Order: sequence, then C-alpha cells, then structure tokens
Amino acid sequence: MKPAELDKILAALPKSADAMLKRFIAQFYARVPVADLGHYAPDQAVALAASAYAFMAQRPSHAPKIRIFTPHKKTHGYDAKHTVVELLNDDMPFLVDSLSAELTRHGFAIRETIHPIFKVRRGKKGHLEALLDSEDKKAATESLIHFEISALPEGLTAEQLTSDLEW
Repeated sequence: MKPAELDKILAALPKSADAMLKRFIAQFYARVPVADLGHYAPDQAVALAASAYAFMAQRPSHAPKIRIFTPHKKTHGYDAKHTVVELLNDDMPFLVDSLSAELTRHGFAIRETIHPIFKVRRGKKGHLEALLDSEDKKAATESLIHFEISALPEGLTAEQLTSDLEW
C-alpha cells in the first residue's frame, strides 16, 4: 500500500511523464519513511527524483558513478540548501555504511539519505532500458544513494571527495 504522501508526489508528475519515470519515482521513494516524505513539496520531490533518474540513465558496466552538486532549479529542476552526493553502483552489502563513514570522516553532517535499490536492464553501452520487478532473476541489481550533506569545507574539492568515495 502506498502512503498518501507518495500518491501526492506521483500526482505532481506532468501528464506527459513516461511510464518508466513514474515507476522510478515510485521505487525511489518507496523505502523513505512516511514522515520524511512530508518534508518535500510534491513538485520538489518530483524534480529531485527526476534529476536522479537522469543521472541513472547512463552508467558504464559495473563501474561506480558519482556526482556531487548543489541543486539549482535551472540545471537540476529544484533548489536545495545542501550539497548532494549521488552514487550509483552495483548493489552490495554495507555500501551505505561505508559511504556514510567516509562522509563522516570528512566532517560532513548527513542531513538526508535516500537509498532505493533497482532491478535494471541496460544496453551494451550502459543505457538504462528498463526498471524490472524485484523477482526478475536476469536483472542486474543497482544501488542508488542520494545523500544531502553539509557544504564542502574549504580545501576539499568535489574531485577529491569523489576519489575518496570511489576508493
């Protein structure tokens, strides 16, 4: 059963949104506590998830993909006060714990964590072709982690943090 907050987010999607984006958004927020879903205005929640969906659209085979940014409406579809770290990787145990520990080691306060796990099918060049049911044994399992963190401290570049997280 979907919580009412998720229904509000899905209702905020443009009528022209394709079925895969709708499925992505439903899966993206499926494990977020109901109380946390209420922190987002539905249009902001759609924009945040749509930005993550665009990030997930292409991924080299079995290689981690990381982006660090401060969301701006013109570029990402929404504004946020915090820095965002998004990571896309093959799903594996302790991934969130390891990455959280690395962010904490750098002194970041983690303000939000969204961690959906997707069953996917990708083309030979890494293009996302389908989001599949969790029972599909042929699907690859990928972990998308969206952290909202405090700002990068002076002296730490996004490139250095990316390197540390890849390690």
